[in-house]
Amino acid sequence: MFQTLAQAAEGNDILPLAGLDEQKQYRMQTKRQRVFIRRFGGLVNHLLPFTINPNGALFRWADRLYAMRDCVETYTASGQTLLQGVHLNQQFVATGYNDQIRMLGDFGSNLYTLDEVSSDQ
Repeated sequence: MFQTLAQAAEGNDILPLAGLDEQKQYRMQTKRQRVFIRRFGGLVNHLLPFTINPNGALFRWADRLYAMRDCVETYTASGQTLLQGVHLNQQFVATGYNDQIRMLGDFGSNLYTLDEVSSDQ
């Protein structure tokens, strides 16, 4: 899934799928990504007890050492269910972060893999 400019108060994203066998089981999963703190820029100053220059050496150093995990979504369902569209986790809207929040931002994307699950699994 790829988006252009983010908009305020967007609704939930639904990922449309096509071409699946309704009788088979599938596993859909997000490819793991890291979120570097430089993406937050000056917003980090709202969290810190001191001010940091988002273009400064300290910020760049911290960005090389630390990255947060982005949301990994995993769904297992029948083709019939997935063909109705997959309701994805909420995107980051500047009100908090946890491991279930997708961090797309402007021109962000996620890569989803879809594999058929054999009946003996």
